[in-house]
Amino acid sequence: VVATGATTATTTVEGVVLQMPIHANSLKVGSQFRVTLWYHPAATSIITARSRIGSAGTTADASVVILAATALTSAGMRILTGIVTISAIGASAAHIGGGTEAATAVSTTGGVSTATGTFASTAANFLSITLQNTTSTTTTLLGGIIEGL
Repeated sequence: VVATGATTATTTVEGVVLQMPIHANSLKVGSQFRVTLWYHPAATSIITARSRIGSAGTTADASVVILAATALTSAGMRILTGIVTISAIGASAAHIGGGTEAATAVSTTGGVSTATGTFASTAANFLSITLQNTTSTTTTLLGGIIEGL
């Protein structure tokens, strides 16, 4: 299953920009999802992308930080690619994630970070991808996909 995202603008408030439904009891330890986002901040900003899995499908769901980017010297097109992996299943299921970001006219990628979050894999859930800026700069999501691997 592939989920695609529409053009969306975000600012300092974390917002869901891409989402995929997950059926109850469908995950296994080692299940993976690849996330790819293309976005454009209007000015220099640190952008944090998170994966969240939970039944609400909102920013209240368990979180995994995919990427906390370093501040770039200018606005411009950015691409983020990351992997979300299911590390435990059941009532206290867990997932981990990691990713990297690249930008036009910038020779280095953003910093990669990972963390864990828990959710109940026995219930129907959503895999949601969120973006949040550190400044009031508007970031426009130009497109994105979530792929089950």
